[in-house]
Amino acid sequence: MYQCNYNKKRQKGKHLTEQERVLIDFLLKQGWRLKDIADKIGCCAKTISREKKRGMVYGLLNSDLSLKNEYSWLNAQNKYNENKHKKGVGKKVDKIPELKKYIENCIKVHKFSPNATVMRLRNFRSIFPEIISTKTIYNNIRDLVFADITYRDLAYEKKRNRKYSPKNKIIRKSGGKSIEERSDIVSKRTEKGHWEMDTVIFSNKGSHECLLVLTEIKSRYEVILKILDKSSKSVIGALNQLERKHRGKFREKFKTITTDNGSEFMNYNGMETSLFNEKKRTEIYYAHSYCSYERGSNENNNKLIRRHFPKRTDFNKISKKRIKEVQDWMNNYPRELFGGKTSEEVYFDR
Repeated sequence: MYQCNYNKKRQKGKHLTEQERVLIDFLLKQGWRLKDIADKIGCCAKTISREKKRGMVYGLLNSDLSLKNEYSWLNAQNKYNENKHKKGVGKKVDKIPELKKYIENCIKVHKFSPNATVMRLRNFRSIFPEIISTKTIYNNIRDLVFADITYRDLAYEKKRNRKYSPKNKIIRKSGGKSIEERSDIVSKRTEKGHWEMDTVIFSNKGSHECLLVLTEIKSRYEVILKILDKSSKSVIGALNQLERKHRGKFREKFKTITTDNGSEFMNYNGMETSLFNEKKRTEIYYAHSYCSYERGSNENNNKLIRRHFPKRTDFNKISKKRIKEVQDWMNNYPRELFGGKTSEEVYFDR
């Protein structure tokens, strides 16, 4: 149904609306003059003339097979929407193909987040002087500016759940030292040498191999070791391997290790005792049950590992060389926490 009694006062300089185009279509079919249509809508006759040309459809067939040209409000509206979409200054990355290619390479190949990509770009200001923000990259991904990048290529969105604090926090292992007994220096992250440890499992079927991961809580420096299974024997064997590598400096570099209450970490004596002289090589502390946030650095780094090794990964086919590559990638990942520096730079005071 067409609206003929169009008496709403029109704002000067405003674009024609879809409703007004429908009215123009109706009045033209009724034989109204352009000037009369303009007075009806509240604009000048030139506006109606240009609108008529914009929406004209040529070569329509009459019932006697003769041709006619006719204004179509739908055709005019589609052209208006298309032109509206094209207007503006354009996407910044489209103007600099090298910048666009670099961003695509960082996110798709090197698995950087948009924020890490922006921090890495700061190191190449001489090559890419154009400033681009993290939000701009997210907007470009949303608008499909990058041909091969979607939200699926990004890390999982962080879930901000409330911390679960049970009324009676417990330590599963009797005799193990609670995180409450740990020095405040560790929580303040002012001193290096304090670690959080966990195992990362990728499949409940087939291979039992998994990863033992340690995160240095001041620098977030990561150590990843492949172990045969999720057992205390395998964990102690991996720590022995680390002690052989660092020899007399193990105690200095691994002052404390905080773990969860998994069965693989229950032999705290075996983890604390040195391989060479049976003295204490480190201090083992246990976080409270159901309080993974007490090992937050470790849990966040596990998410980065899963970007390379998703669930159901068969570790029979994953070499130690590949695991070392992922470890190096994590330790050279630009972090906003350190102003764009990497964990390796912070850990080694570069």
